[in-house]
This record gives sequence, C-alpha cells and structure tokens, in this order.
Amino acid sequence: MKKVFKVLPVLTAACASPLLVLLGGCAPSCNKCYREVDFSLEKINNLNDTKQASTNIEKMLLGDKSYHNGNYVIVFGSECSAESNKLFGEHGDHYEDYVNSNCMGKSKFAEAFDTIKKTYYNNLDFGLQLYLDLETLDEAKQDQQDWCDDGALAFDKKWDSQYVSKAQQIYDTREYDVKKTYEKNKSFFDRVRNADYIRTDESAVKMRELVSYIQTLFTASVVPMAADNNLPFAMVWVKGVPQKDQFKQLNGSTCCDDLFNIVKYISDHQKDDNK
Repeated sequence: MKKVFKVLPVLTAACASPLLVLLGGCAPSCNKCYREVDFSLEKINNLNDTKQASTNIEKMLLGDKSYHNGNYVIVFGSECSAESNKLFGEHGDHYEDYVNSNCMGKSKFAEAFDTIKKTYYNNLDFGLQLYLDLETLDEAKQDQQDWCDDGALAFDKKWDSQYVSKAQQIYDTREYDVKKTYEKNKSFFDRVRNADYIRTDESAVKMRELVSYIQTLFTASVVPMAADNNLPFAMVWVKGVPQKDQFKQLNGSTCCDDLFNIVKYISDHQKDDNK
C-alpha cells in the first residue's frame, strides 16, 4: 500500500460543507505550502522533493475517510518558529530555507521519516501531512518596503509613536530574521484605528485564516496555534475522527520520537479494530 506524507503550506478550498457555512467560511490554502511526501522516496532534502497536495484541507480538518481510510496526521509549522526550524531545519533554531536549500535532509524530520518508513511503510495505511508557513526572501523584502512606504517606521502622521516603537522591536528591517511571524498580534493600529499586519504575503494571510478556522472547529484551548511559538503542532485523525487527546505541540528536541509515537498510536488502533 502506498504511503503518503503531505506538506501543507497555504489553503484554497471552496465552501461546500453546510458546517462551514455555519462556521462563517471555508479553510483557506496556499498551494506552495500544502504539499505531499511519498514514503517511497529514499529521502527528503527540501520541499521541492514533494508535490502539491491533492487533498482538500477543508475536508481533511473535518475528517476525510477517503484519504487513507481517515488515518492521518497533519503537522503545522512555520519558518518563523524556532521549534519548527529545529524539526525541519539542519542548524537548529534560526531561519532556514526549506524550499531551496537541502536543510531538511539533515533534520529531525528526516530522522522521523526514516524511522517511520522502516517500521510502518509496508504494513500500515496512513498519511502524514505538513502545512508550513513560508515566506520567500523576495516577499520579505517587499513587506519591508511596503512598511517603509507606509511610514510605519518613519514616524509620519499616520502612525502613533507607541506602535511604531513596538513595530521596530518586532520587525527589524535591517535583516531577514525569525521575528517576521504570521501571528495575529503582530499588527499595529494607525491613528484612525486601522490594523495593518507586518507580514502581508500570501502564506501569512492564509495561515492566519487557517488558524482562525481550525480554532473555530476545535477551540483555541484544544489547538493553541495563535502564535508561532506554539508550533510545530500535530493533529491526528483515526477513521476520520479527530483524536483531540493526541493533538500536541512538538518539542524540537523530542519531535522525532513524538512523530513516531503518533504513527504508532494509529497503528495500535488499527490492530484493535482487526481483533
């Protein structure tokens, strides 16, 4: 049975479910971030070794039995998260380019991939997906320029000085660093109380929408992903049913074992069903 890992950066789904209408919208998606990894691969060096996910994030979050009989894991991460970089990167907690460099080939995720593949590839039907908030260097430079053009860092009359000062602390225009987060609270109000986000690239916008959607489905207490320091975060489904007691933040130092144990949890439940 072919096993698939899916990497999920940003979402674009049509609002087809009546439940979604009641929730006030559909789960968004960014194609470059939502991707699929095949366990038949020898290794994964970067996201270019994966392909765009074929599933619908809306259905996946609600529980989709058509995907590996509903047995799957979704791991959410961000390049702006130190712990995510410990999982997906080669050098630890600073920013790394998951897409173009080969940092993933020597990462904790690569270790988990190898271990899970050796143990479960031939005897377990399951899927593992990743949804990663990704900002390219070009997008970062554009966001930086937009903010400068707006006068956010120039103390013009549009911005209150307290917000300018706070923005300067969080968003350093001198370098591309891990402070540029998708977080909701990394926005500032101008003098007429319009909120402007530091990051306006597609990935950040979709990630904010996606987190809001997920927390509407499961509540913020069950899925505390409002900040990048809550990432990476894993969510688990068995037979299309969310296993909320297995939802967890992954620790950078133990994430390899955490991912293996999550897949073992799915395997154990399948064994119980076959008794």
